[in-house]
Amino acid sequence: MSAAHHAEHRLATEPSSVRAARQLVCEVVGNAAPSHDLDALLLATSEVVTNALEHGGPPVELSVDWDGSYVRVEVRDGSPLPPRPADHVPGPDEVRGRGMVIVDRCTDRWGVDPLADGKAVWFERSVGR
Repeated sequence: MSAAHHAEHRLATEPSSVRAARQLVCEVVGNAAPSHDLDALLLATSEVVTNALEHGGPPVELSVDWDGSYVRVEVRDGSPLPPRPADHVPGPDEVRGRGMVIVDRCTDRWGVDPLADGKAVWFERSVGR
C-alpha cells in the first residue's frame, strides 16, 4: 500500500471552485487511479461541491484523503440542511435532482455528518480494484 496522501482547501463561493476541487482530487490521487475510477471520483466531487456552493453556505471546505486503496472526499459547508435526494426520478427535461443519485452510483458509500457550524457531506471509493 502506498503512503497516505491528504490535502485540504477552502473553496471560494463561485462556480470555478468546482474545477479547483477536481484538480485537488487529481493532485492527491495522482496517476495511481485507473481512468474509470478517476472519472467517477471527479464526477462525484463535482456534484458534492456544486451542492455545497448552491445550497450550503460559506465557508466551503474540501478535504481529500487517499490511503492507496480508498479515496475519501469530504465537503464541509455552513448549512445544517442535508442534501435531499429527489422524491421522484427526474425526467429528461429536468435540470435538477440527479446530484446525490450520481454520487450514490459513483461511490462505494456516502453520508452526511452534522457539524456545530453546518455539515460535512463525504464519500468514499475504492481505487484500482
